[in-house]
Amino acid sequence: MNVLKSPKVLDKASVCAFLDFPIKQSAQVEPKQQNFNQGDYYVNLPISLYSDLKFFCNKDDSISIGLLALLTNLILTQRYADKDYREGREWVRLNASILRSKYDTTNFKSKRHLEFLLENGIIEMMPHHHNPNGKKGYSRSYRIHQKYFEITKKGSTIFDSALEIIPIHEYCLKRKSLKHIEKRKNVANSLAKHLTRWLSSEKIKFEKEAAMKFVNSKYPKNKSKKIQGRNEKRMYHIKYFEALLKIYSMEGKNGRLHSCFTALPSDLKQFVKFDNKSLKEADIKSSQPFILTVVLEIIITKYLKEINRKGYITKQHFTKKTY
Repeated sequence: MNVLKSPKVLDKASVCAFLDFPIKQSAQVEPKQQNFNQGDYYVNLPISLYSDLKFFCNKDDSISIGLLALLTNLILTQRYADKDYREGREWVRLNASILRSKYDTTNFKSKRHLEFLLENGIIEMMPHHHNPNGKKGYSRSYRIHQKYFEITKKGSTIFDSALEIIPIHEYCLKRKSLKHIEKRKNVANSLAKHLTRWLSSEKIKFEKEAAMKFVNSKYPKNKSKKIQGRNEKRMYHIKYFEALLKIYSMEGKNGRLHSCFTALPSDLKQFVKFDNKSLKEADIKSSQPFILTVVLEIIITKYLKEINRKGYITKQHFTKKTY
């Protein structure tokens, strides 16, 4: 499982992959011939969404198109981030304090930009919930306005159109975003290097054309709203696979590595190849007791070996031996 390095020349399929990650190599996008310089930061949005953002943003100089794109992208990404939601989340909760720390700068505030998106019909909001019994309430929830997910007369949806690469120009906003991504990756690399190293290889490929054909056949968009949602979720993961592969973390208390594979629908994993070979998956349930016995056996064997050899062992020496 490895990260694909940015190609020097991007075709349409590659362009569709870029979403919310720093570009570290110089590349060109055709037909725009856009340069990706070191340290630049981009997000990717469906053209129908980005066109509306530009239209409304041009009417207000106090609004940042970059922050609008980041927030819209965040809501869209979180919609499909949880594998347990087969059609994607209906609403995405956004914590105000986290938004302030991650996106707010001296000139631009996330709260005002979310209000702007609401006022212009780009997103919808569900008010926060305050529990009168003193129990924990819920943050405000957002979703992309449902008009963007309607099937057109031509039978297409939001993910059937081309995707627009949006550069983030504001220095402070770009710096905070890059710093946040790198911090999360560094933590994951330090704790699970044996796993994250697979996310930096060029041998991993995703058979996009075959995957899209499979999805449109198994989940016809015009069959029902539920099936349409499953189609859209899979199309999202197909188009953004390479970009999502580059973004991983170990946030949370469960010690789990979160990557594109943890959210990728199971029926799409057959289209992931490593060195042109299919991946095999093993789901081990209730394995903690077994793993504990294996670890204990290793510890006991090492301990007895050192005791028999030296007659004693220090905690520091034993720790080094077992690791």
